Amino acid sequence: MSGHTGPRSHPRAGKGKSSRPRDAVRKGKGKKDGEEGLFIWGIHPVLDLLVNEPARLKKVLFLKEPAAGRLQEIAEYAAKAHCPVSVGLSFADLIPADAVHQGVAALAEAARFLSLEQLLAKRQATAASTFFVALDCLQDPHNLGAIIRSAAAAGVNGIILPKDRSAPVSATVYKVSAGTVATVDLCQVTNMSSTLNLLREHGVWVFGLDGVAERSIFELDLAVPLCLVVGGEGKGIRPLVKRCCDTLAAIPLAEKVESLNASAAAAVALFEVVRQRSGVHTGKV
Repeated sequence: MSGHTGPRSHPRAGKGKSSRPRDAVRKGKGKKDGEEGLFIWGIHPVLDLLVNEPARLKKVLFLKEPAAGRLQEIAEYAAKAHCPVSVGLSFADLIPADAVHQGVAALAEAARFLSLEQLLAKRQATAASTFFVALDCLQDPHNLGAIIRSAAAAGVNGIILPKDRSAPVSATVYKVSAGTVATVDLCQVTNMSSTLNLLREHGVWVFGLDGVAERSIFELDLAVPLCLVVGGEGKGIRPLVKRCCDTLAAIPLAEKVESLNASAAAAVALFEVVRQRSGVHTGKV
């Protein structure tokens, strides 16, 4: 088993193969409005931004007058946020033709990222409960959106992404995450290895998911300040990044199943952390 060889004694996955799909992004100047930004679509992405980061929305667009239900709720939140609203405007030049928009779209600012220093500063008062996720070269926007949604549901404090070799936080990511991008702190870093080493210096244990690791994720004590590292599609965590992990762990699978994809593996591990922190952990280390 590979792992960090530093002085720590505390012990600390899934890989799947896929090609990078076409990412449904509409970024830059919209043909209709000439404004800079990112077009997102669907009830949950638009509503969650209005609730959590209304200042990031520049305009809300409805295909027709929102008469009732969630669309009316979006219109009410937009009015409270003093966000401009357009009704009856075609989405054809703004979002992909196959987008499931549910009758609403919006022009938003691009996702905001904290620096690593800002992310750590926010956790200083509650360092013992730190729960980060680091995504090493995840390329598929659908996987990224799914992991963000699982991470938000699991109460993760922050998601760390590399500036290069990573799927952008695009309109597809917003849609797949069901709008939860707006509820989780995102952090971009230039060097994942040095980032993980810095986290360790701040008392955060680093656990890497690796499908061929000797230890099971269910054997580890996850009720500690931690960062869960999930690798990219196909090759998983890069070797240099693996060496920065305190321990690598796998998710046990039936013999006929070779691996889980990145988002499924991340969800399993995230909620094992939740289970252990709820007091159900057996005490194994």
